[in-house]
Amino acid sequence: MQLKKLLKFCSWNIEGLLGKLDDKNDSTVNIQGFYSFSKCRQKHDRAWRNSGGITVLVRSELRKGIRFFDRESNEQFIWWKLDKDFFHMKRDLFICSVYIPPQNSPRERRLDRDHFQSLQENIYKFSKLGSIILCGDFNARIGDLDDCIKTTSVLEDFFPSTCPPNGSIEIESRNSKDNHCNSYGKLLAELCCGNDLILLNGRTKGDYIGQFTCQTYNGASVVDYTIVSTEVMSEIKYFTVSEITHFSHHCFLSFGLETESYLPLRTEKTLQLSSLPMSFMWNDALKTTLRENLSNTCILNEMNTLFQSPQDQDVDSLVNEFTNIIIKVSKKVIKIKNRRFTKKKQKSTMQNKKWFDKSCHVLKNELRNLGSLLSRFPDNNFLRHKFFSTKKEYKRLVKRLKRNFKNEMLSKIQSMEEYNPKEFWKLVKSIKSNNSNSIEDEISPAVWYDYFKNLNEEKVTTENSRNETQFVRDYRLWAAKSDNTLDAPISVNEVCALAKKLIRTKRVVLET
Repeated sequence: MQLKKLLKFCSWNIEGLLGKLDDKNDSTVNIQGFYSFSKCRQKHDRAWRNSGGITVLVRSELRKGIRFFDRESNEQFIWWKLDKDFFHMKRDLFICSVYIPPQNSPRERRLDRDHFQSLQENIYKFSKLGSIILCGDFNARIGDLDDCIKTTSVLEDFFPSTCPPNGSIEIESRNSKDNHCNSYGKLLAELCCGNDLILLNGRTKGDYIGQFTCQTYNGASVVDYTIVSTEVMSEIKYFTVSEITHFSHHCFLSFGLETESYLPLRTEKTLQLSSLPMSFMWNDALKTTLRENLSNTCILNEMNTLFQSPQDQDVDSLVNEFTNIIIKVSKKVIKIKNRRFTKKKQKSTMQNKKWFDKSCHVLKNELRNLGSLLSRFPDNNFLRHKFFSTKKEYKRLVKRLKRNFKNEMLSKIQSMEEYNPKEFWKLVKSIKSNNSNSIEDEISPAVWYDYFKNLNEEKVTTENSRNETQFVRDYRLWAAKSDNTLDAPISVNEVCALAKKLIRTKRVVLET
């Protein structure tokens, strides 16, 4: 069976991912089922939290086909490659996750760096090796500027060498709701024209009108883009801009890339496992009844037939038949023990928190509805004001409920610690269970089988194992020549000498 593979990508300026996760582990983003690669800004000495950065998350099963370029990456750009052999593509795909600080911001003035020049250098380097995709927050407003060179019939007739190599691909005109243009937008348009790159915003299925990607108190703008090489344009199946949410001022962008060839459907190795044996609730009072049932004529005939079977019969089949006879008799006499299957624990979300009450639910649903309306009517100032005022109210409510819940739990812990230790430890246990969000996937039978199968296999001796073996040999030679001081038994005189050096307030008892 063959299945055409669709690779899905998503880009989002979430404005502080670690602040929105329950598991805050310094600058590391740990999400189950994903491998993360991050480039964080240097934390200020007086800052209580990290100063941001870029994180790329890829599914764990795709990690083997992806390579990250640490040398070319920094806090503004992360370059990574999709291997053509692993993903069955014609060329390697070089992707750059981008965040360029806003123009004239204090941090931008402090950096004093030409971001588009460094981006141009890496594009020139990687475009010789494969195709290019740029995605992220550029803080550039292109407006109605052309992002590609439009060839005319006159140029094609007299100067064919000056036409783009993919001139045969029909590129639709780009639409945009944002007509404003800034200096970063001009630099980005020049970058696209000079490197044969095309914007997906405003010309791809899913976003033919050029939706706004950023909503703030002052207005809306298009600053988040996905830019691809012209040869990749035909493989893009969709591009969408999501609705605004309470997590960020930016909408997240998603697009799907279809591989050129067909990928075989990956079928995981499955094992035929035998079911667990049936369990019975034994009672000594049932001995006589069980013996009478085993002495039944039908059962005895089955037993005799089984014992008189040919000697070349398979032992496993004989054991199974004998087991079935015993189970059939036991079912009539002994009660079967029901197995209890534990349900898989769901991941703890904000809605499952004890402090998240009905008022939070109501306000969050209202905020979600306002975000949907604001995405449909971005020029409506009333909706804009209502959305951001509700967002501020929701954040204040969540912060207040969290603080009150923490204070209430602390007061309970302090009051129960001495007078009610049983309830105290119950409370501590419930807090630990609520905070443990790491849910491990069930290990498949194939993984268990391969692990125990490979335990006794001879492993290839590596350089490290050879060094360890040599170290053990050297140690044994040294131990044979030494006076065995370390292995000598401890004498009573040594214990007494060390006991005299102890602190006098401590009570020392010597037993002989």
